[in-house]
Amino acid sequence: MEKKTATSEKSDVRTTTDGLFRVSSAAAIFTGALLLFLVQPIMSKMILPWFGGAPNVWTTCMLFFQTVLVLGYLYAHILATRLSPKSQFGLHCLLLFVSVLSLPILVNESWKPEGGEDPVLQILMLLSATVGLPYFLLSSTGPLVQSWFAARLPGQSPYRLYALSNVGSMLALISFPFLVEVLLDSNGQSWMWTLIYGFYSAVILFVGWQYKNVNGTILSENKAESEGQSISRMHVTGWFLFPAMASVMFLAITNYLCQDVAVIPFLWISPLAIYLLSFILCFDHPRWYNRRFFASLSVLGITYISLLYYRDIADIFLFNPIGLENLLTDLYDNMLLRFVVALGVLFSICMMCHGELTRCKPEAGRLTQFYLSISVGGALGGLFVSVVCPLVFTGYVEYHLGLVAAFLIAAVILIREVIGKGNLKQACITLVVGLAAGLNGGAQWDILQVDRIAASRNFYGTLRVVQKDEVGGMPAQRRLVHGRIIHGVQLADTGQHGTPTSYYNAESGVATTLKLMHEREAIHVGVVGLGVGTLATYGREDDQYTFFEINPAVVDYANEHFTFLSKTKAQVNTIVADGRLGLESLDEEVFDLLVIDAFSSDSIPAHLLTVEAMEIYQRVAKDDGLIALHLSNNHLNLLPVVVNAADHLRLAVRAFKTPGNPEVAADNALWVVVGEDQNMMQQLRTMGGGGYTPSVQDAKHVPLWTDKYSSLWHVLGE
Repeated sequence: MEKKTATSEKSDVRTTTDGLFRVSSAAAIFTGALLLFLVQPIMSKMILPWFGGAPNVWTTCMLFFQTVLVLGYLYAHILATRLSPKSQFGLHCLLLFVSVLSLPILVNESWKPEGGEDPVLQILMLLSATVGLPYFLLSSTGPLVQSWFAARLPGQSPYRLYALSNVGSMLALISFPFLVEVLLDSNGQSWMWTLIYGFYSAVILFVGWQYKNVNGTILSENKAESEGQSISRMHVTGWFLFPAMASVMFLAITNYLCQDVAVIPFLWISPLAIYLLSFILCFDHPRWYNRRFFASLSVLGITYISLLYYRDIADIFLFNPIGLENLLTDLYDNMLLRFVVALGVLFSICMMCHGELTRCKPEAGRLTQFYLSISVGGALGGLFVSVVCPLVFTGYVEYHLGLVAAFLIAAVILIREVIGKGNLKQACITLVVGLAAGLNGGAQWDILQVDRIAASRNFYGTLRVVQKDEVGGMPAQRRLVHGRIIHGVQLADTGQHGTPTSYYNAESGVATTLKLMHEREAIHVGVVGLGVGTLATYGREDDQYTFFEINPAVVDYANEHFTFLSKTKAQVNTIVADGRLGLESLDEEVFDLLVIDAFSSDSIPAHLLTVEAMEIYQRVAKDDGLIALHLSNNHLNLLPVVVNAADHLRLAVRAFKTPGNPEVAADNALWVVVGEDQNMMQQLRTMGGGGYTPSVQDAKHVPLWTDKYSSLWHVLGE
């Protein structure tokens, strides 16, 4: 009886310690994943203003995080397969101690670029020095703890812990824009992250301490079992291929959204949240992944996107009774619909890729090898989008290539699913998929066939110089196109080369402001954003124009393919630097007029519209100087943002909305002029086309934008 009681007590102790190990393992994985994905938007937003607010800041950060993730998974694989439990615990303890000494995660001002540096290399070095070791150890947590779990509790599947880690990642992403970013500034975010990291370190050490005394016989049996398991080459290929495909689409769609809307955390986080959600569902339980459903959804979604792009599809019909082309155009111009469709297609593709990935996952003995392969595949996808594509292509080709590749994967899955299910069913599915494949291939190819005089792509985006013949009332012209948006136009007729066009024509708000400034004998005009240098055409003999342009390719194109800069009477100086950083380096009261016009495509550099940015503008403008901001945007009403910042700094505001004029290639434009000199603002009101004073009260529904907070929701689609 005593023996039975002792045995029972021993069993109870074992059950308790096993339960404690499960809970602590889950806590370590959840907390590690939370920190892993919370640090990404924290660090990315910290450095965003230093690199011009370009979408590639985020994709470069993702390249760093994916690369370090590979190193972390490799470290976990080596520990789990090469070292004894005690050695694993000892080494991990040492590295955790060193990583804690490197905290908190604050970016040193010495890393701020001065201009001319390679942004990709600079960002990678900065992140390595600031958060490299902690992120490396956090990256290893998932596979390492799962390998400990499989060894400590043989017979219990560790794969659901991977789903739990992605839940932690999802919570981090959702909490950042709606909670962390709102309640804490950068310093507060850093210290919060540091405190959680301290808790995580204690938990992971407790898990390792419980694991280090695991039975060596069990480890030997697990190793023998894994070495005896046969893994096909197709399965191993899938471990790399499917994560790479999902990674390419995730980053390509992120680029697509950021170039059309804004480089803000919400638009980084939405695709990443979708990407993680697919991991959570697929690794939680097989019931969440239905091959036919998600393959079909991918085919339909990609086909829909192709239809939106391929307006000439209406030409294949003998008649067009429903106005198909007009309908497609209306749908394409609906930004919210494009946003939802893009995320929906991303979800279906990621579910398909990660669902197929789970179908070829190995037994627990090869767990770390499996996760290492996944991380390598994801990193290769990131490397392709962030490094290879900007070097090889002149446009965002990866988005279209990714859609075609994803369609082919989905088509193969669908056709394989119906093989042997009846000749009629096979024939119907094959026919439908074949027609859709032709449509998609044709559409994506057609999108890429754009006539241009010159084209390039770099860290800051894509540029094209195109020539347009006279159409209707629109004269022949040459355009500089950034992404999807025209950023400069010059009339083709040499006699009209000096005619101001686009958003800068003689009726625009900036032209009205310059007319007032010309009452002075000579003026110094600062311009953030070069475009093709159209504003220089207003320059007089003694005037000085200083342009700040972050993208060197824009400077080259403006000088090589347009004549505004070479023909102006004014003295022109072009500085290659982010406008905000360039202005920070200047003395006070430099400019009579400062023009802020640095939007990339329809994407907004939010860091140029914050209160802190406006304070810099106010400092470099003369006491009787003015600041003109170009706010034309297809999707966002940015007027309340500027009105609130101006009210906060006690500056007067004047807004100018001018209609387009096809005869001189002028576009609809919204300019806002702010200044502290009441006399100058009063003179501006009395001028012809003097605009209107926007209501401060009407702008109060939009929160004040700062370097630490910006709200897209309140200005969307107004």
